[in-house]
Amino acid sequence: MLVENRPQDFDYHFSISYLVAKRPGIDPPAPIAAAGFDWRKGWTDAWRDSPEGSTYLKTLHTWFVKPTPDGRFRISGVEPGEYELAVNLYGTTEGCLVHPLATLVIPLTVKSNDTSLDLGSLSIPSLTLPKVGDVAPDFEFTTLDGSGGRLSGLRGRYVLLDFWATWCGACVAKLGEVERLRRQFSAEKKLEVVGLNLDADRSRVESFLQSTKIPWVHVPLGDWATTSIPRQFAISGIPAYVLIDPSGRIAAAVNSLEKIEEALRKQ
Repeated sequence: MLVENRPQDFDYHFSISYLVAKRPGIDPPAPIAAAGFDWRKGWTDAWRDSPEGSTYLKTLHTWFVKPTPDGRFRISGVEPGEYELAVNLYGTTEGCLVHPLATLVIPLTVKSNDTSLDLGSLSIPSLTLPKVGDVAPDFEFTTLDGSGGRLSGLRGRYVLLDFWATWCGACVAKLGEVERLRRQFSAEKKLEVVGLNLDADRSRVESFLQSTKIPWVHVPLGDWATTSIPRQFAISGIPAYVLIDPSGRIAAAVNSLEKIEEALRKQ
């Protein structure tokens, strides 16, 4: 596999991909059928990630596909028939997977006289990765306390976007380190932190923040499937951090707070 626009040293091992036999399992549950689902037309994240869709997927003949870090894979024991290879690649992450960086559904046919089928090099479309020096994508937001704003309204200071969720242990574990950086650079660099939360249950994050008293702005984005902001920054795993300089340009976009601190010291 070859991901378009991939970063250097892209790791294909971080993948949730399946080979799915295109033949019916049980009848689709009513909520899935009402949404227009038809197994002959393939499947999408919208129904796969629902309880009904996940259950339905288990009734189909599937193979879980785990590529090697360089993007190679091999599947054995595939009977003749029509299939779809659904590829979801995330790239390297130090925490929790939230959204594929690169996706593609590839239809294929295994004939009765096939002893092997070489798919060759597969080009997988990906989200556009933010690059250092690019103007950061602008977006509107509403904080937990109801205040509105825009990212571009924070020009003139450094802004650290922290993509996180309460269900992500690695995210929670790093909050103290985020606060250390905020205190260290708030005066010298006018650093402001904006927490972009990906909890589907807003009450859960409200309860968490009331008990932990984290002193920076938090924006409830909701589940990743309901917001476009993580996609604008090609966020595939959390915690993820984007540092924006006073001119509104990206200074760093990484999973590592150590690299964020290094970037702040160099500015």
